[in-house]
Amino acid sequence: MQLRKHIILIWHRAGPAAIFMFSLINHSCIEEYNPKVTESEHLLIVDGGITSSPGPYTVKLNLSSGIQEVVTVPVTDAVVVIEEKDGISETLTGDGQGGYSTAKSGIRAREGREYRLSIQVDDRYYESGWEQLKPCPPVDSLYWCREQHPGRSMDYDGIQVYIDTHDPANSTRYYRWEFIEDWVFSVPISSSWNPSVCYAHNSSSSIIIASTERFQIDRLVKQPITYVDHTTTRLTLRYRIILIQHAISQEEFRYWEAIEKLNENLGTLFDPIPATIRGNMRNTGNPDESVLGYFTCSSVRTDTMYVDAEEFVNDPIYFISPYSYCNYAVIRGENNPDIARYLKFGWLLADTIRDGDVLVTTMANSSFCFDCTTAGSAEPPVNWKPR
Repeated sequence: MQLRKHIILIWHRAGPAAIFMFSLINHSCIEEYNPKVTESEHLLIVDGGITSSPGPYTVKLNLSSGIQEVVTVPVTDAVVVIEEKDGISETLTGDGQGGYSTAKSGIRAREGREYRLSIQVDDRYYESGWEQLKPCPPVDSLYWCREQHPGRSMDYDGIQVYIDTHDPANSTRYYRWEFIEDWVFSVPISSSWNPSVCYAHNSSSSIIIASTERFQIDRLVKQPITYVDHTTTRLTLRYRIILIQHAISQEEFRYWEAIEKLNENLGTLFDPIPATIRGNMRNTGNPDESVLGYFTCSSVRTDTMYVDAEEFVNDPIYFISPYSYCNYAVIRGENNPDIARYLKFGWLLADTIRDGDVLVTTMANSSFCFDCTTAGSAEPPVNWKPR
């Protein structure tokens, strides 16, 4: 294949369709697209799949608003079906915002079986290929190592999360990981009517894949998952990571690999030729139409790890606090004019208590500093284990 310069329009799980430009791409998953594509063409974006975990499963549908646009429009009137080969099928229910979900007691994927996604949008029909649910080996070990990573403006201190995994049958070979983070944090100014301790949540958005196809043994050791550094509140009290390991097909691996390489090679082009990274969705009546995204089908295994601040007592992490700009003032007296003065300058009433017969008022320059619900939830996440 001759090396050429392209503009690539891609979709990935971290967000909506976006334009990325880079040069000198040579990969079998990247197909040149007919130059008849115009800036006004709307391309279907498919985000979702089915796993061996209990449902509901969700598929999100959007339309790109044009080749040169990053804005997407939800598809709200589609008919979306997940079917098992020689088995049951289920029509997903839309939420009116481009999301379509199975019922809680609906279809559930089984290892070794094949599944397909079908979509009808107006008079257009789209289908994925049949995707087999491969068995997924368990995670051998989920662990962290204290590491410092160099950066452009500073050196980062924190923990690198790793996993070890292997398949004794040497049949998995292609892996993808996602993770969910939860952590507890506190605000610096106490308030008797606002919570000071809350929980935050985050889901992974980066592409984390690996393959053992070049190895004789299907084993991965010290596979990096994520780095948690000193610029967040994640490690200040208690942190939890839930790892989700997917066993995927070679074709799906090549898809994610193409996107990963694309993101590493951004550049500037002249006289570009439009192209797309093609997934496994096709317009049955017009195979030349580009459809962005991938209907994923994978067996999964999960593992969970907690990290507590006490684990760094002998080797402290010095955090950059997001509350460094917080200021407060303690004012004594029932009708102290200082209260009105602070309110005039935009300060907020954080707390009032009585010290004997004296009213004590605390003023703060931001609710972020005394109400943790501005950055999280006072309710602990599901299955959270307190220390």
